[in-house]
This record gives sequence, structure tokens and C-alpha cells, in this order.
Amino acid sequence: VPHPLSRERERESVWASAYQGKMLSSQMMFARRSRNVGSKLLRSYAATPRLDMADKKTTKKAPAPKDLLKPELTAAIAEKHEISKALAGRIVSEAFTVMSAAIAQGRAVRVTDFGRFQPYLSKARSSHNPLTMEPVEVPEKARIRFKAYPTLKKSVDPSKVTVLKPKTKKGEEEEEDED
Repeated sequence: VPHPLSRERERESVWASAYQGKMLSSQMMFARRSRNVGSKLLRSYAATPRLDMADKKTTKKAPAPKDLLKPELTAAIAEKHEISKALAGRIVSEAFTVMSAAIAQGRAVRVTDFGRFQPYLSKARSSHNPLTMEPVEVPEKARIRFKAYPTLKKSVDPSKVTVLKPKTKKGEEEEEDED
């Protein structure tokens, strides 16, 4: 008779080897399916330090710029035009409601010196389920495209923009420009 903890120890070793990058993706899917969510195993797995990270130097990333939220937009408009925040909030909400209704009807919304919101239909296409690799038909879908006008593009300060680098596939090296 096997020990009652032997299966849990086996799962723990599977997760430990996966954590160290020694496992194939198919083995990871099997291990993911077979784990017991409520067990002590997951808590111990989460607390396990990554061995491969100890060798890498950590670099601090620049803090991401803070997003402008609707309340901040409302407060800025209220302050600039010397009106109450409640009135500014109703104006901002109504502007977005009118824009959303126009886009829902299939009309483009053009805002001078800002940009254009254009609804369009993406084409139906065939794809695959990444877990099972079986083909899947993706239907056409309504989407919205935004095109910034030159005035907005010129007003962006390049020193304050966070550049997102495209992800490279494993095994491929990034091409470097030679000057």
C-alpha cells in the first residue's frame, strides 16, 4: 500500500522540476490538470524560491506613467472652466455616451486635433485551440480602431513615453542595427 503522501510528494517534485524549467509543455499541462488546488502543495510551491533567478541581476524598471482616470479628467475640466465637479462629470459622461452611441450605429467619431474612432468588422478566420491544437473558427467581430491626428502625435513628449519592446520567440536573437 503506497504511503498517502507519496502522490503529493510526486506532484511536488513535478512542480519543482517545472519551476526550474526542466519540463516540456505537455508535461506541464498534465501536472496542471492533476494538481490538488486545496492542498498544502500549492502553498509550498508558491513559497519555493526560483533557483534560476538567483543568478540574474535585477534591474529597476522605470515607473509606468499614471493613467488619467475619469475623475481626474472631470476635476481638471471643472477647475479650468470654474464649474462644479458634478456638472463637469455629467458633461464628460454625456460626451462619452454620445460618442458610444454613434460608434454603436456604425458612424465614425472625429474629434478635431485629437483623433478618429472608427468601427469596423474584423474578418472571420480559422485558428486553433492552444491546449488541444484542434482547429477553431473565429467569427467576425465588431471592433473599434483609433487613429491619432498629427496634432496629437506632435504633442506627445518622447521622453515621457514608455516603449514596449516586442516579445521574441525562444531561440531567436534580436537583430541589432549596425551603424
